[in-house]
Amino acid sequence: MKIRTRIFMVVVIMGVMICGVGGIAVYFANNFSDKVQQLEEASARAFAGEHLNRLVTAVVMDARGIYASETVEQATPFAQGIMASLDKIDAHLQQWRTIIEPDEVQAFDGMLARTAEFRTFRAETARLGQIDPAQADEQGNNDANRANRKAYQAEIDAVIAHDQERFDVIKVELDSLQSTLVPVVAGTTLLGLLLGVAAAAYVVTRYVAQPLAKVTRVMGSLAEGDLAVEVPYAGEKNEIGEMAAATPSSSPSRV
Repeated sequence: MKIRTRIFMVVVIMGVMICGVGGIAVYFANNFSDKVQQLEEASARAFAGEHLNRLVTAVVMDARGIYASETVEQATPFAQGIMASLDKIDAHLQQWRTIIEPDEVQAFDGMLARTAEFRTFRAETARLGQIDPAQADEQGNNDANRANRKAYQAEIDAVIAHDQERFDVIKVELDSLQSTLVPVVAGTTLLGLLLGVAAAAYVVTRYVAQPLAKVTRVMGSLAEGDLAVEVPYAGEKNEIGEMAAATPSSSPSRV
């Protein structure tokens, strides 16, 4: 086999190793990217729940403003605040729905139903506040309504807790993947480099350096007049063999 063919084979082997290392790196990079995206989505869902809680609290605080008002003029800004927050809740839930997980649909739909009840009740509080704050106080400022609102926020908290739990799991998986990524890629790269260097060193030493050294010694002997010296590699079908065959000697050798 020609020396250049052997060298080409070494280059091909090193190329395959490089592709393998690149493939492993791409695999881990894709997994890492997927986990980061999952983490961001879980974080967004948890934030959405917290934001809904803040909007609900804003409605409750405006309702309390109505309860404390003595005139319609005093209650009207709070009533307007309630309706504005309720509209924000509707818009927020529509946006939130686009990022929920399939296993959250049932809990989310239950929360939507509770939200519809909350909106109906609080919209009535706002309406009454612009007619007679005392009627609004009687309608909303009672234990039954407070219990209903607490149950509603408990459902929101349950959805948040589910998303927070998922966030924590993904975070652990991401940390584990990150701690594995560098050693695996670095180790694979080093192994590929060592194997490539070893293969190249073997081919160069076994099929180039050693034969050339032997042929060089023979040519030195011939130059000194020793025509009986055996010329090694004269029968090889490669560049060294061609060089040896072209060397004048009475004793060719295939070694």
